Amino acid sequence: MTRPFPEWLNTSEPLRPTSAPSRFLTKNLLNLAHVLAHFNASQHVLVTPTSGWMELITLLVSVTAAVMCQNVFIFWLLMLLQLVTLLWLPGRMLADVLHGTANAIIVSGIIVLPGLLMNGWLTAIWWLARLSLVLLSVQSFRHRVSWRKLLVAMRQLHIPSLFILTLDITVKYSHLLGSRLQTNLEAVWLRSSGSIKQPLQLATRLISLLYLQSRHQAVELYQAMWLRGYTEKPTHVQLQWHPADWILVARNVCIVGMIVWFI
Repeated sequence: MTRPFPEWLNTSEPLRPTSAPSRFLTKNLLNLAHVLAHFNASQHVLVTPTSGWMELITLLVSVTAAVMCQNVFIFWLLMLLQLVTLLWLPGRMLADVLHGTANAIIVSGIIVLPGLLMNGWLTAIWWLARLSLVLLSVQSFRHRVSWRKLLVAMRQLHIPSLFILTLDITVKYSHLLGSRLQTNLEAVWLRSSGSIKQPLQLATRLISLLYLQSRHQAVELYQAMWLRGYTEKPTHVQLQWHPADWILVARNVCIVGMIVWFI
């Protein structure tokens, strides 16, 4: 005699309609993948014949000139000089520079522009124009100087080693925490099949978990450095000069000369 099937096998359940994937998960996963790919890949940096420390000085001169600029003629000359510098970049890097500059201008404008509008449209437009020049200079520098080259340049300029170490650790472990956040988001995606009903609650939990992970990682890093007998003695790096640095020197002299002449 055959035994009957259990009741739960004979009970028919209605099919549940599939829900659309959460925009919170998809958007954040795409953004994290883009940022981490920028950290991992080095194709976004152009190999230049100039020295890193001279590129850093040129950036400081350009940013200072853009901030102090009060003349429209000088502004257009600085913008033209910056655009000529961008002509040496490949098409893909140039598109990345313009895209990153546009996004930064939009975010900065949304945050600060309402306060400037109270003082008049001309003040707001002039401030936004100078900000665009500063951001364009920074984006161009980011695609011309790699992170390793920047660290060597700061050592050559005798910047305090503690500042360099803090900056280096911050950037490297930002990449590590970004990878862990991406792993957590992928785990949530797999467990929830991409459907999230309360994204704000999930965001607070992920931030709390990331804070605990970063604190634990910082303690482990400190203990590892202490056990290995780490000292703050800076590494001596000699200042190197390349023939192409004369172009940057001439550019800096022209910028400083224009600012002094019109002031």
